Amino acid sequence: MKPFVIGVDGGGSKTDAVILSQEGELLGRGRGGPSNLHLVGAPATRAALWAAMKQAAQEAEVELSQAAAVVWALAGAGRSMEAELLRELQAELLPEARGRVVTDILAALVGGVGARYGVAVVAGTGAAVYGEDAAGQSARAGGWGHLVDRGSGHHIGLEALRAVARAADRAELPTLLTQRILATLNLTTESELIHWLYATERQVSDIAALAPLVIEVAQEGDLVATEIIARAADALAEDVDAVAKRLRFDEKKFPLVLTGGLLLGHPFFRSVVIQSIRTRAPAAQPRLPRFDAAIGAGLLAVELSGRALARPSEADAPIEEDVWASEQSNVLTRELDMRPTL
Repeated sequence: MKPFVIGVDGGGSKTDAVILSQEGELLGRGRGGPSNLHLVGAPATRAALWAAMKQAAQEAEVELSQAAAVVWALAGAGRSMEAELLRELQAELLPEARGRVVTDILAALVGGVGARYGVAVVAGTGAAVYGEDAAGQSARAGGWGHLVDRGSGHHIGLEALRAVARAADRAELPTLLTQRILATLNLTTESELIHWLYATERQVSDIAALAPLVIEVAQEGDLVATEIIARAADALAEDVDAVAKRLRFDEKKFPLVLTGGLLLGHPFFRSVVIQSIRTRAPAAQPRLPRFDAAIGAGLLAVELSGRALARPSEADAPIEEDVWASEQSNVLTRELDMRPTL
């Protein structure tokens, strides 16, 4: 059996695992449920991690117990108490492998650039920004959890629910979000949102799942939804700028990986975020990931097994050509004269 390593990327929505050869060749993939220890608890986290790794091992036709190294890149792993619990769980499941537990955003950076260099911004259920410079210094912003973070799917969904409630009170502008959200949740009136929102089974992911709808309504020109999306984009851009300044990336061009379900799955939202970033951090070179975060975790496992990661390639082109922010058309005001008025 050829030597192999395991990489895992897990968060509040799903867990992805890969099996790589020590040369970095992809041998197998697997998927499990959410593995954010803070959100789902230890038993569910353990089950999701094992299911994802087992499925990847079956596809690769290898035994997990023979892995040379394993890296779990998990949401919440940046907190010392949870990281220690995860390391103990990792040692229990894979006692023979060299192991490490890192934050999911580090794996997003490594997968996105192919090296430990640059900045990654993740916007999915949660949101965070992380960067490393050539000397190995790191900085991060966000990642405080769903009650604090801005620019995340949960933040956008919650802001939309607030807007619907405020519109129902006649305290703010009416919005298409009311009709769309009620239809999506199979509700008849705004007052039914109270029962839905505070139901004991309600999960962070349920609220985050409303974010794509908000993006869609904003793209159609709804003013309230547009304001929510603009504020979310600005929040992510502020965090990118904060990390860039701490690493002194504001003095030279640097790769900026855009990842997470909202940024990868919704080009309109991605364009709004890029526009906001360019006004605050013009040295950023936004790009889509070369590889996903599970591969990034696998590459970190390759490094853990004794092989150095490559330096970033100049061939990794940014999403669009360098243009001064003032020379770009505003994504949010295109066809403004054709948008509905109140």
